[in-house]
Amino acid sequence: MSQENKRLCSEKKSLDIEKICDIPLHKCSSLRFLAEALDQCTTRQLVRLIKEGVFRRHSSAVKPYMMDDNMKARLIFCLSLLEESSIPYDPKFKSMYNVVNTDEKWFYVTKKSQNYYLLTDENDPYHSYKNKNFIMKVVFLVAMARPRFDYEGNETWS
Repeated sequence: MSQENKRLCSEKKSLDIEKICDIPLHKCSSLRFLAEALDQCTTRQLVRLIKEGVFRRHSSAVKPYMMDDNMKARLIFCLSLLEESSIPYDPKFKSMYNVVNTDEKWFYVTKKSQNYYLLTDENDPYHSYKNKNFIMKVVFLVAMARPRFDYEGNETWS
């Protein structure tokens, strides 16, 4: 390889970082999309720039959209949990001994597609459902509260 070719291979392509601000967010969702949008840029260059701290990766979770009525209702609920006698000086929450908290979690019994790592002589697993779009779900319901006792001191609920 000639000296000229070595010099060309070792030169870094100039990258205009300010272009990133002008790219729409849907094109910044992966390094590959971002490299395509920047033209003449590789994902390797982008990884190097992330390590150097030029730009960063960010995960954005969906947040609930709160209307004014929703915010007022939440505030009223929170205020209803305060002890009325303690509000003017040192607000404290009610003891909540007679409250039962419940929660539920839904799980699918199986996925539409599942990867397996098998030995060469093992048979392929076979699982079927009547319709792949209507896979059965299982629900776990949890109730949490302090134990309850009757007048004789016997535990009636735990």
